[in-house]
Amino acid sequence: FIEDCALATAWTADKAGASKLFVTGHSAGAYNAMMLLADTPYLAQAGVDRTKLPGGIGVAGPYDFLPLTSRRLIEIFGGANRRETMPVAYARAPLPPILLLHGTADTTVKPFNSERLAAAWRRAGGTAELKLYPEVDHIDIVGAFSGLLRKRAPTLDDTLAFIDRP
Repeated sequence: FIEDCALATAWTADKAGASKLFVTGHSAGAYNAMMLLADTPYLAQAGVDRTKLPGGIGVAGPYDFLPLTSRRLIEIFGGANRRETMPVAYARAPLPPILLLHGTADTTVKPFNSERLAAAWRRAGGTAELKLYPEVDHIDIVGAFSGLLRKRAPTLDDTLAFIDRP
């Protein structure tokens, strides 16, 4: 999936220009987005210099959740303790700026994932903004982007402020 995301990013960067492209996703999509922005080979193999991207937004993503305990997840990731499958393991300079959004009531992907990635990004010299929304769960955080549920959390406003920053 990450290779597909890298190819889609390369296509979009070619059409719109890398300097205008923010990589984003929710849950597994956020995992993919952060794996692209971190110091991994995916974007380079697709012909994109990740340091030319203005940033990325991760919404309730699983970035650092080892050791795995679920048999299904152990099969997906090829083992219970494979650090190289975690975006946090690739937080090495230079890094594009990131915005991480997470609800404190998320029991699907716990908020510590975003807290740990933000800390690792900063330790590596990158810019990482972290927004935690009280009483917002894994689904609410996405719903809050819509007009109907916007009052649940200011996810859209925070995202637009990040994209529009100088």
